[in-house]
Amino acid sequence: MHGVQRSGVWLSLLLACACAGPVVVRGDTEAKRDVITYIDRLLGREQGDGWARTGQYFAWGFDFSRDGCTLNMTRRELTGSRVLRQTIPLDRTRPGWDGGSSVLFACDHGNACIATLHEGVGLRDEYAARQTRVFTPDPHDLPKLADAFTELKRLCDDPYRLPPQGPAFPRGQDFSGGAYQ
Repeated sequence: MHGVQRSGVWLSLLLACACAGPVVVRGDTEAKRDVITYIDRLLGREQGDGWARTGQYFAWGFDFSRDGCTLNMTRRELTGSRVLRQTIPLDRTRPGWDGGSSVLFACDHGNACIATLHEGVGLRDEYAARQTRVFTPDPHDLPKLADAFTELKRLCDDPYRLPPQGPAFPRGQDFSGGAYQ
């Protein structure tokens, strides 16, 4: 009889967790969608289209991953064949604006986390970068964009993810209190 009651308690707990889980995820998803919509509006593009900037030498293109936590950037030469592609994980980078004409993304903890690919005729170079600059169509809104990307980072960041260098304490020393009795 106690086994049946215990199973019922566990089943109730599992159902409660299962029902609560999507609510939290849905709220985060809606908040991410709101921030991405704000970024889209600042950049003057339709939701889901990506945006592009054509300069004197390069054409830029940007879009978000499906979960909204990765920014994909492409830069193409207008007169040549070289292409730069970067994948910026928003949960592992710090966005900022230094008063210039771009938003700067720097990897947390100094680790190279931005996947970078240079391609062209006879060229293919892949590496991880520690930082990158993202140029935007209208530099007037760069402080607001940096703030919006900071909010998106907060929404995408996993507070339970261990830092790249591992746990703060060596294994076996996690607990500084006395021994269990």
